Amino acid sequence: VIVWIVAQLLFINPYDVILVAIVMLFAAGVVASIGYMQSTALTEKLESLSGAAELLAMGRYHVRVEIDDNDELSRLASVFNAMASKLEAAARKEHQLDQLRRDLMAWIGYDLRVPLMSTRTMVESITEGLVSDPAMLERYLRIAKRDINALSDLVDDLYDMAQLDTNGIRLERVPTHIGDLFDMTVAGLSQEAQQKKVALTSRCAAEVPIVAIDMRQMTRVMNNLVSDAIHRVPKGGSVRMNAYPTRNGALIEIADFYEGARPEDIATTLKLFFGDEDVRSQANETTRLRLALADAVVRAHGSEIRPQRIGDQGLRLVFALTEDGDRATPAQRGM
Repeated sequence: VIVWIVAQLLFINPYDVILVAIVMLFAAGVVASIGYMQSTALTEKLESLSGAAELLAMGRYHVRVEIDDNDELSRLASVFNAMASKLEAAARKEHQLDQLRRDLMAWIGYDLRVPLMSTRTMVESITEGLVSDPAMLERYLRIAKRDINALSDLVDDLYDMAQLDTNGIRLERVPTHIGDLFDMTVAGLSQEAQQKKVALTSRCAAEVPIVAIDMRQMTRVMNNLVSDAIHRVPKGGSVRMNAYPTRNGALIEIADFYEGARPEDIATTLKLFFGDEDVRSQANETTRLRLALADAVVRAHGSEIRPQRIGDQGLRLVFALTEDGDRATPAQRGM
C-alpha cells in the first residue's frame, strides 16, 4: 500500500503507475510461489520425520530419514537417524542376550543330564546287586565320584556366571605377574596336552608389567580357553600363550596352530563370541558354556575376548589386562 501511494505521488504519467502495479503483482506472485514451494518442502520433511518417528515407536528400528539439505530440519533428521541407530543396536544386543539366555538353559540341561544319568545308572546297578565284583564296584564308584565332581564344578560355574552377570561378585584383584598365571595354566593342563600330543608353551615378554586381576577367576579363564584350544587342534598341533606389554598393562594372546586348514572349527569358535545363532547351535554344549564363562570373567575385568584368524592355520584369542584394574581402551586391547 505504501509503495502504491508513493508511486501515485512520484509518477505523473498514469502508464508509469500501471507498470509499477504490474511489477508489484509479478513480484507478489514470485514471492507466493517461493513461499508455497518452501512450505511444501517443509511439510514433506515434517511428514517424513513424523512417519519415521511413528515407525520407530512401533519397534521398526531400521527406519531412517533421508537427509538432502543442510538446514535445521536436516540436522534434526541426522540426530534422529543417530538415535535410531543406537536403538537398533540396543535392540539387537537385547535379542542376542535373550538368545544367549535360552541357549544357556539348553547348555545347562545337557551338562546336567549326562553326569546325572551316568551317576544314576551306576548307583542303581550297585543298589540292585548287579555289581558284585570288588574291582568293578570300585570302578563304578570312581566314575560316580568323577560325575559328582563335574556336577559340583558346573554348579560353581553357573553360580559365578550369575553373579558376574548381575555384578554381584566382587573381584579380589591382587598385583599379579602374567608369568605366574601362565605357569599355573601350563602346570594344570600339561598332562592334557601330552595326552592329545599337542605342544603347550608360554612366553611372557620381560617388559610386561604387573597387572591387577582376580587370580582365581583369571586362572579359570586361562584354563577354559587353553583347554578348548588343546581340544580344537589336531594331533601334532601347538597352543601358545603370549603376553605383550601395552600402554597400561598387558595383552594376553592364546594362539593355536596346526598343519592343514580346518576353517569350520575356526568359524565355530569365532562366531561363539560374535553371537551367530546357527553356529552356536552346532557347537559342543560344554565348550559354549566354558567360553561364555571365560568371556563373562574377562568382561568383569574391563576387557573383552576378541578372536582373530591366523590365516587358515589357526586362531588367536586376545584380551587386555590393566595395571590398575580399570577398563581397557581399544588401543590398550591392541585392536
